[in-house]
Amino acid sequence: AAGTNRPQVESGPSRSVEPREAAAQYLSEAAAQYLSEAAAQYAVEFQRMLDRFALAEVRDDALLSRPEERESWFRLFERLAESSSQEIQRGSIGPTGYLPLYDQSRSYRGKLVTVRGIVHQAYRLNEPQKQWGIDGYYVFTLRPAGGPARPMIVYTLELPEGFPTIAPMSPTGEMTPLFEEVEFTGYFFKRMPYLASDGINRAPLILAREPTWTKPVAVPSRSRLPWLRIALVASAGVLLAIWAFRLATSSLPQRHPRELLPSRIELTQV
Repeated sequence: AAGTNRPQVESGPSRSVEPREAAAQYLSEAAAQYLSEAAAQYAVEFQRMLDRFALAEVRDDALLSRPEERESWFRLFERLAESSSQEIQRGSIGPTGYLPLYDQSRSYRGKLVTVRGIVHQAYRLNEPQKQWGIDGYYVFTLRPAGGPARPMIVYTLELPEGFPTIAPMSPTGEMTPLFEEVEFTGYFFKRMPYLASDGINRAPLILAREPTWTKPVAVPSRSRLPWLRIALVASAGVLLAIWAFRLATSSLPQRHPRELLPSRIELTQV
């Protein structure tokens, strides 16, 4: 009927289309994210496979100059450089001794291990590898805690702040002498031969980012004063006792040593 109010129908696309478009967009983004994550995961797995192939080329009791080992060598140092110290520590399988690394080198190869001990000497090896972001290495000779009295060799990229300066090896083969208690967490690489005074020996070789080291706390000079005073008082007491003893014995009658025991016995004395 005329004059009757009717609801007005809005022109334009139906509102029912919007949920379908939103769903399509959501599925498209989800698929893209899934494919991106899948591609990233595939890349990670592919790199791990390449790393395993590279480690398979490493040979114990062989020199470091083998070309087949270069890929694994630089790849492990690349992983160390890209990781924080906390990440490296968390990835370690834990403290590991000399004998397991020496006797079971194939089982530990490429694994993050932690070793402790005293470094007795080290030198700086300037071998820059710009394509890997490496300026050089610090090479340590580590006497492991718990023995035996045989060294481990550790290559690192950096030194902790305040660590003693390490110079390059001299032309005569002399290294920087050290006596520092340290800890290394790094990748076990191989059992490496080295020239010693008694011939060719072998040692576990570890690649690390830097040593974990605590700088010794310097004893303030004031704290040594009480001990110095005690030492001086004790020394004075000893000197006083010696003087008193000599004074007491000097008043006794003195006899010549020969008067105590004749040099020979005459027959007339028997």
